[in-house]
Amino acid sequence: MKLNKEQILSIVRQILTATGAILVTTGVLQDGVYYELVGTIMTLISGIWSVVDKTDTNMAQKFAKFQAKQKK
Repeated sequence: MKLNKEQILSIVRQILTATGAILVTTGVLQDGVYYELVGTIMTLISGIWSVVDKTDTNMAQKFAKFQAKQKK
C-alpha cells in the first residue's frame, strides 16, 4: 500500500505529538517549547516535501499516471 502525502504527514504529526507528550511529561521540555518545536518541524517537512513534489521529474511521472488512468 502506497501512502499519499496527507497520510504520511498525519503519521508524522501523531509521532511528534506522542514524542512531545512524553518529553513534556518527563520534564525534558516545557509545554510552550514543545508546540514551537512541532510547528517548526511540520513547517520544514511540508516546505521540503512541497519543493520535492513539484520537481520536473515528479510532475512528469504524475502526468503519465494521470494519462494512464484516463485511457482506462
